[in-house]
Amino acid sequence: MKVPEWLRANEIAAKFRISQDEWQPVTILLNEQGGKYRTPTGEEEGTFNLIACGNHPHGGEVLILHWLENKGPLEGHTGIDTLWFQQKDQHIEVRGTFFLDRSNDYGEIISN
Repeated sequence: MKVPEWLRANEIAAKFRISQDEWQPVTILLNEQGGKYRTPTGEEEGTFNLIACGNHPHGGEVLILHWLENKGPLEGHTGIDTLWFQQKDQHIEVRGTFFLDRSNDYGEIISN
């Protein structure tokens, strides 16, 4: 199983928040087996490993990714993202949720 080719070509601009905190910008970069994420300031970054992917009934792809934060407030922590990607005109839209392993913490990811 691989990340679909059309998702590997671009940086995907999005924003995330934990619980009801303020939205923060993030860039998602996907490769064949997962990818990485980072904030524009470089204060937070981490890696993704692809667990599963499939077609969404309304178009696009759903990816389930395991993440590891390498730098930032959750450094060393891991979790699961469930993200729905769709091609819209000249950009890729994303929306989804993420959960911190061994915790009740959760968050949201949406396109800018």
